[in-house]
Amino acid sequence: MKLGPKTLLATSGMYADFIALGKYLKTRLQNYEFNIGRSANTKSISALLSNTLYGKRFFPYYTFNILAGLDDNGDGIVYGYDAIGSYEPKAYLCQGSGLNLILPILDNQLQGKTFYLIFFLKLSVIL
Repeated sequence: MKLGPKTLLATSGMYADFIALGKYLKTRLQNYEFNIGRSANTKSISALLSNTLYGKRFFPYYTFNILAGLDDNGDGIVYGYDAIGSYEPKAYLCQGSGLNLILPILDNQLQGKTFYLIFFLKLSVIL
């Protein structure tokens, strides 16, 4: 879901909560643009999403979100969120049911980590 000119939101979890969260965020961002006179940047949208999720922490949106966009320097940035609004910037992220399948591939391709080789080396030392 596109939230700004340089910001996208992806989510896993309950689709109805994703739609409700998206409508709420778009409304807040339209109000921001009307009052301030410019679009919100990615960092502002990340804080808005975190505050929104934290505000619903007792009856949370069942969504696990990834917010991706460009910062003020034009560099890519990705934020990962849990259901109650805790977030942190990362180089890459994945969420959802395929997390356990894709994360080792991303680690290998983007960071050069090879978990299987480390596992076999540790196993051979033990034996």
